[in-house]
Amino acid sequence: MAEAREKLEDEMASREEEDLDETERYFRDAGLQHVGVEKARKLTNFDCISIVRGYESYDPREAETNRAFEIITDWREKNGYDKFLKERLPQDDVFHGCWEETAYGADKYGHMIVGMQVGNIDADGLSEIAEDHVAVLQGQKMTALTQYKYLRCQGEGKPRRYKHILICNLKGVGLSIVSGKKRAIMQRLMKEVADVFPESVHKIFMVNAPMIFRAGWAIVKPWVHPITQAKINICGSESQALKMFAELGITKEQLPAWIGGTNPGKTCLDIIKDFTSGELQVLVDPIPEPPAFLSDAVDVPAKAATAGEGEGEGEGEAAAEGQDEAVEAKEQEAQEEATATGGELGRKPSLAPNGQQFSPKHITSL
Repeated sequence: MAEAREKLEDEMASREEEDLDETERYFRDAGLQHVGVEKARKLTNFDCISIVRGYESYDPREAETNRAFEIITDWREKNGYDKFLKERLPQDDVFHGCWEETAYGADKYGHMIVGMQVGNIDADGLSEIAEDHVAVLQGQKMTALTQYKYLRCQGEGKPRRYKHILICNLKGVGLSIVSGKKRAIMQRLMKEVADVFPESVHKIFMVNAPMIFRAGWAIVKPWVHPITQAKINICGSESQALKMFAELGITKEQLPAWIGGTNPGKTCLDIIKDFTSGELQVLVDPIPEPPAFLSDAVDVPAKAATAGEGEGEGEGEAAAEGQDEAVEAKEQEAQEEATATGGELGRKPSLAPNGQQFSPKHITSL
């Protein structure tokens, strides 16, 4: 049993080190075409990996993957994602004071450990922040954690890890975890994270879980996707959790003090401050072997820079229109190419390039 689990862990870790294979690049390129050149060029290699692999068990796979590309790029555009690691957001100190998460050590593969004490979440304080803005602040937190994982792996000379381990301390939570305002807020934000930051969690440990939580999990577990089941671990006590961590090669030096560890950790707010102050630099992660329609795309300056300013306004507008036509021509060319090889953009061919067929999944995974 232990050997089989370790083998599976090794395989999962090994896959994180690999870029997308031919079949996965097919779904990546379809998703990039679906959202168009402007949005596609803002995505990184990690973005594409997390979306393609995060939705590989969904059916129909291409349609669901395209939808994910669209949801994520639209969400980023709407909420100012490009500025998340450049500047502090309003009320971020209030948000992190009400919902503090901290980065600690790592497992033997290099998966960063993130911990939070659910009992300390201040639901009333969070309710003072606009609901949509809370989701944006959570998005900034996840963006910072994603980049921080990369920087730590690079600094420690370890392979790339885009997933992290989440440890939730449920001590003193009681009925608030299954009902009330705290549950509603957590449910909303967790769904937001799952939709916009797929394939980001390696494992989840629920520590000091009360009996009511364990009983509820036993009821719903049979309906949960096996992949998700494998990620969630319920521990009734700290001693049980420490034993499980030891079996996974996670030492006390990697764990927070509230679970018997010695790692001081670094809060997510402090990580964000380091990025926005310039102390930490965002790693550039370009898409390898980008599709032709993307690598050949025409760079188009903003219209405000070419039109509508004083003398020569008509000439500027004409130039902008010409640039728009060039982009439309490129997109039309990509559309025709896609039609020749598999139908309209966004329409699912019956087979991927290697002839593989994808089985439907009745329940999706985290």
